[in-house]
Amino acid sequence: MKIRIIFVIAIISVAVLAWWFAKPAATQPSVSTVATTSTATIATSTTNENLLPDVYPLYPGISWGSEEATTYEQFSGYQVTSAIQPNVTDLASLFQPFEEYYAKKLSDAGWSVDNALAAGGPGSEITAYKKGDDEIIVSYSSLFNMKSPNAPAQCPCEVTLKVFSGSSR
Repeated sequence: MKIRIIFVIAIISVAVLAWWFAKPAATQPSVSTVATTSTATIATSTTNENLLPDVYPLYPGISWGSEEATTYEQFSGYQVTSAIQPNVTDLASLFQPFEEYYAKKLSDAGWSVDNALAAGGPGSEITAYKKGDDEIIVSYSSLFNMKSPNAPAQCPCEVTLKVFSGSSR
C-alpha cells in the first residue's frame, strides 16, 4: 500500500512538473545572447528585471533567456528560463549549486521554504520560497535522451533551469 501511495505521489509530481515546464511564453521583453570563443562560452543576459529584487543577480555561469509574464498556481509574476544545458552526465553537478545558490541567497534575505508548492521526481524538482504574499520558485527539469521507449532514464540528458517570482493574484 505504501508503494502505491508513493507511486501516485510521484506521478502527480511529474504531472505538475510537466505542466510547469510546458507553459508557453506570454511575452518576450528582453534578449539573451551567448558569445563563444575557442576556449570558453561567455553567457550574457539582458533583462527588464521584472522578477522580485531578491532573485538578482541571477545564478551565474548560465545563459538566461527573456523574462516572461506568467502565472503559477495562484501567483502572477515573471519567470526566466535558462538556455538548455545539453549532454549533462551528472545532474547533481548542475542543479545542486543552482539550488544552493538560491537557498542561501533567499534565506539570507528573509525568505522561507514553502513546502506547499514543492514537487520533485526523477530528474526534476521545484523548490518554493515565501515572504509575505510573494513567492519565488526555482526549478530544474531534465529531458533524458533515451535510445528506445523501454530504455531506463539515464544521462546524458538536457537540463533546463527556471526562476519564477510573483505575488498572490
